[in-house]
Amino acid sequence: MAFFVSIFLNTLRKSVHLKKFTTMIRSISIWILASIFIYTISYSQCEEESEQRVILIGDSWAFFMGVDQTINTVFRNWGHSDKQFYTNTTLSENGARTTDFLEADKQQEMLEVFANLPEADHVHLSIGGNDFLGNWKMSFTEEETEELKQEVIDQLLEIIDFIRDNKPGVKIMWSGYVYTNFEEEIERFILPTQHPFYSTWQGMEFPDNESLNLQTINFMESVEEALAEYDDVFFINAPGLMQYHFGQTDPLQVAPFGTYQPQTAELPYGFVEYPSPRNSMRDYGITRDCFHLSGRGYRTMIGYQTQKYYHKALMNDRYYIAQGGGASGSIGSDEQVSSTLFLGENNNVNNHTVVNFELTDLPDTSLQKASLFFHQKTETGSNPFNGSVTVKMKENYFGNDVNISFSDLTDVPSAQAEVCTFGSKEEGHWVRLDLPEVFLHAIKNQSAVSFIISSDANGLVELSGTEDEEFAPVLDLTFMESVLSTEEEIVETETIVVYPNPTKGIIQIKTPEIIKQIAVLDMQGKGILYANEVEFIDLTAQKKGIYIVQIDTKQGRTFHKIVKE
Repeated sequence: MAFFVSIFLNTLRKSVHLKKFTTMIRSISIWILASIFIYTISYSQCEEESEQRVILIGDSWAFFMGVDQTINTVFRNWGHSDKQFYTNTTLSENGARTTDFLEADKQQEMLEVFANLPEADHVHLSIGGNDFLGNWKMSFTEEETEELKQEVIDQLLEIIDFIRDNKPGVKIMWSGYVYTNFEEEIERFILPTQHPFYSTWQGMEFPDNESLNLQTINFMESVEEALAEYDDVFFINAPGLMQYHFGQTDPLQVAPFGTYQPQTAELPYGFVEYPSPRNSMRDYGITRDCFHLSGRGYRTMIGYQTQKYYHKALMNDRYYIAQGGGASGSIGSDEQVSSTLFLGENNNVNNHTVVNFELTDLPDTSLQKASLFFHQKTETGSNPFNGSVTVKMKENYFGNDVNISFSDLTDVPSAQAEVCTFGSKEEGHWVRLDLPEVFLHAIKNQSAVSFIISSDANGLVELSGTEDEEFAPVLDLTFMESVLSTEEEIVETETIVVYPNPTKGIIQIKTPEIIKQIAVLDMQGKGILYANEVEFIDLTAQKKGIYIVQIDTKQGRTFHKIVKE
């Protein structure tokens, strides 16, 4: 038995080293990666079309998030079950370094994926951790540490610039990292020198938790400062997130030997003298990982990034937050009005949710799609979203004014229909209600709209109100033809001529300059066509509307507005 344990430990140690691909896990999980990235989800008789909106690129953290389907799961939990991610074992490689993504093979793979996924408007980038922590040592002077850090940051920025240059309009989320757990995990192992991560810890010259955490903070703060120069690159700095979410409920086995409860470690840095809790790290049964998170850990990290960024960024042309101050709440069949958003039946009282939205900057164009998002705060009994859900809408407000009252239930709506529900119908998650076309005409050009949501199912759910904007109800609108926010975003030049305009399909491009790349963007900034060193673009297959032609030359970048008839 001891012989087989020794073989397992040696294999695992080699497979999870930060500098090498996880051979053991690759053999088990590559088949999973090949099949998890495109699927359509159905609820009842409703179907939704999936869009691959996020491209996952990076190191072992990206690899494990790909295997775990982390991004898809979290997006579904936030109501975006129609938004998917894409990666493969070239784009997300365990043990990858920043320099790997400056090599021709990975850059060519990125270019091909960018061209094949024009709807993808985000890149989730996880890279740099192996380079910094994998090379840093306790004996480094401050100058040596700064030199290493700057080298890694320069390479990271070079990768970011490559992505931005070759995927016009893309937004990039640098994933960042959380605290590791080397000291506790290795010291408590029955044979510390046989722990799979012992050689990695040894290479860093055995730093304690605080020393390693301070270097993580140092690195992340410097990256954050460098990324501040970009308006399309985002980073949510929270290395103490695992501490906040999981807590240290059992006494730490190394100094400072204490405990703390979940949600007591103040973000972003938590308790610097503690590691990330063991139960947030990846569990291999006989031992735990010191560097990589569990599936739940990665979902916690992406969930926090979705709360702070992705949830609203994945929405379409305009989104609106529900009004508070008596404008949103619930109405019971017992004629009681509450400022709390209840839905469903409890104690023989049927509760209807009411939400009002003030619409501003509404473009003068037709709506293509409208959705309502609700966060399910607490649940009693069965979830009412599992039943038949009906939505009534009124232009401006039900009743006489913005304040809700029992008489609102009998007011004649502008539109009414049973709706399709998507997302996750679980406590703590988000549900999305896609509104039928009958609602779209009634929303247009209104200063405000009001909705009453009803369910025929038993059970009660309390929905989050308007107190916290990150969890408040949202109305998400998609337009047939959107418009850029300012005319100043369209930059023309006399040296480049794009014609005819309007066009029925083919547009010609004439310029004395050397064209590096051409991208055709829709009015949301999403790339739909790409070409290199050509003098014409074919828009025949595209729907009628307004497009932006982005032309990159050696002299710079220009934008040209084109109308497709």
